[in-house]
Amino acid sequence: MRLNRAELRVRFRELRDLVNAWDPIGVMADPDWPRDEYECVVGPLLRQLEEEAPVKEIAAFLHHEFTDHFGLNVSRKSTRAWAEAAVNWYAQRWSGTESIPRGDVG
Repeated sequence: MRLNRAELRVRFRELRDLVNAWDPIGVMADPDWPRDEYECVVGPLLRQLEEEAPVKEIAAFLHHEFTDHFGLNVSRKSTRAWAEAAVNWYAQRWSGTESIPRGDVG
């Protein structure tokens, strides 16, 4: 099912908010910290969810991003647990949706 542009923005914001709530760096408690800290992860993560990537693959992506890109020492267990939560969120809220907006030629 194709969403309209507003729905696509909502879907992206919801996932960004979930990643922000996870907050592996631990910066979101600061109200002045930019809310877009993790956006470099949100887009690729959303694409994986759309493609129904396995939890193991999503967890590996997250582990790589947070250890290599952000330089954190995150456990594989925490990235796996979070990947499972992300897959469940997507399945409940956005299963069967596409990234191309309704009305756009694909």
